[in-house]
Amino acid sequence: MGMGRDLFRRKDVTLPLCTLLFGIFLLLAVSPISRADPGAMDLRPLPVRAGHNGRNGGPGGEQPTPVLHDRGSASLLELGFPDHPAVEQWRERFLAGGSRALQETLDRGWIFRRFIAARLAERGLPQELIYLPVLESHYRVWAVSRSGATGLWQIMANTAAPLGLVTDRWVDERRDFWRSTEGALRKLEENFMTFGDWDLALAAYNCGTGLLSRTIRASGVRDFWALRDMGVLPPETATYVPKFHALVSIFSDPTAYGLEVRWQQAPTWRRMPVHRSVELALLAEKADLPLSLMQEANAELQTPITPPVSGRPYHLKIPAEYSERVGTLLADPQSQLLRYTFHRIRSGDTYYALAEYYELSAALLMEANPSLPPRSLRIGEQLRIPVFSGRPVKSEPIVSLSEDEAAAFTALHTIVAGDTLWAISRTYGTTAEILAWVNGRSLDALLKPGETLKVPPPAEEGEIR
Repeated sequence: MGMGRDLFRRKDVTLPLCTLLFGIFLLLAVSPISRADPGAMDLRPLPVRAGHNGRNGGPGGEQPTPVLHDRGSASLLELGFPDHPAVEQWRERFLAGGSRALQETLDRGWIFRRFIAARLAERGLPQELIYLPVLESHYRVWAVSRSGATGLWQIMANTAAPLGLVTDRWVDERRDFWRSTEGALRKLEENFMTFGDWDLALAAYNCGTGLLSRTIRASGVRDFWALRDMGVLPPETATYVPKFHALVSIFSDPTAYGLEVRWQQAPTWRRMPVHRSVELALLAEKADLPLSLMQEANAELQTPITPPVSGRPYHLKIPAEYSERVGTLLADPQSQLLRYTFHRIRSGDTYYALAEYYELSAALLMEANPSLPPRSLRIGEQLRIPVFSGRPVKSEPIVSLSEDEAAAFTALHTIVAGDTLWAISRTYGTTAEILAWVNGRSLDALLKPGETLKVPPPAEEGEIR
């Protein structure tokens, strides 16, 4: 079967009560484990063994070199190959779809795999975990599951913060291959420390540590394959671990299935701090970098522009061979890395209102105009407006009203001290430009207390203007 959407972890795993009760009943009937055995349900973290010895190996010992699987390499496997019919069944299903989908997945993961392998080696984790994003997202950095799990490692919003991943209007670090990999590997390592077994650690990554812990306590069994055969695991989790082992068996010996793993050409990445807002497309153009590569490597960006420096520091991820060139551009204050249009300040203009109109953040607008303090904008001054590639440039608002629309301004507003066209227009559900045009005034004309302006009549009760 081709690799389709069924491989995504949906994160909507629940354990039916009836299934759990049936499993416990089955266990009591056939299990040789004594219910009086105090160790049978002990969920305290187990001692970590040095190295990776079989399926239950764990972090520790000598830091291994990243395994570059490019030939038959069963001896290199650190997790072992479970002798269970479910693994072989999934292996056959993946291969039945042909090698094209598998090769496409490997090709997508090309830019990330060297980085992930190095991080696994640093932590002393099994190198087979490099294939977990295949199961999770098909190595699609923008992948989003039906329940909102996002990124290579399909991380849910409620687990992002505990893993140190930020999600705000500027970035969603679940799509940051660097930060999300660090968070996911930390979670997997914690799972192993809790359960002492990599199959259980993988199962917990899918269904959650809490649910798996409760299942083990209720059943008295700490073996994934026994729990699976008892039928007490959520269906998705029951297939998750066999799928993973099936994929590992294929990708660990790719040439046997006509697959090519391009290890030697994979990029090495550098993180570079950015001390001003930069448009990704413009930087890629000036550095002669492939824009698609930059977009995928920095997929956490919510806009085509990096966050303003007033927020938390942001780091661009750049292929190492381009780092010197990009660093020179970033350090040169004369290097234009953001496009601008201009807005002539008029009466009533504020940073926040203009940011809303031009679909920017006030912080980005202020960063683009450091010499114009927010509280002392002067009529007639030019404000620089950042422009994103691919987005139409918004011009200054142009008033165009028909005679009938203008005739609808039948009410009068008496000006009081402190009134501005901007404030009055908001009160009556119109704009400062329209209000000035209807009353034959310029936007920068002074408003004198006692004067009257034509305005729309107040909305009737319950009417939405």
